[in-house]
Amino acid sequence: MSGVNDTYKILISRILEGETRLFLILVNDHKRLVSRIVWKMVNKSSEREDICQDVFFKIYKSLAKFKFESKLSTWIAQITYNTCLNYIDKKNPELYEDFLISEEHTDIFRSEESNAIQLLENKDTADRLRNELNRLPEQLRTALALFHLEEMKYEEISTIMGLPLGTVKSHIFRARKILKEKLEQNYKQEELWNEN
Repeated sequence: MSGVNDTYKILISRILEGETRLFLILVNDHKRLVSRIVWKMVNKSSEREDICQDVFFKIYKSLAKFKFESKLSTWIAQITYNTCLNYIDKKNPELYEDFLISEEHTDIFRSEESNAIQLLENKDTADRLRNELNRLPEQLRTALALFHLEEMKYEEISTIMGLPLGTVKSHIFRARKILKEKLEQNYKQEELWNEN
């Protein structure tokens, strides 16, 4: 077991023995992960903070169930993901059903070098990318965010989202492809306007 896991094992043991103030260490270590997942999945900014608090409440209540069979961050991300799904289901059941509909699968998982990603050097492009990311279907956006922003492995994302490994790879591939096409389309339209 790694040193980080050993540290968390001791920390969790002490929390469960009654040193509840130590839970703040766990919160501080994982608040960025939780808030980024919530931010990507929940569009209503007024609800995000409450959802993050709900996630940490659930983590605290479930701490005794964590057996270090996976990384602590993977377990926390899974609780966050499920809490967001519950929120989506309660607020908009139709959106939840759309969210759960499986996307088409493809065997092509090779990552192309994306011209769109290279264009992120200026603020305008970053804003465009952010807008297009927010327009992606929830599952594609979440898989892509966990992979690129949280730098998680496919297997971890599969566990968190409760999806087969191939589906996770497909979601990430499709999200990249859609973003690339949308950004290239935006730039082509801009070039046409500039020519006229």
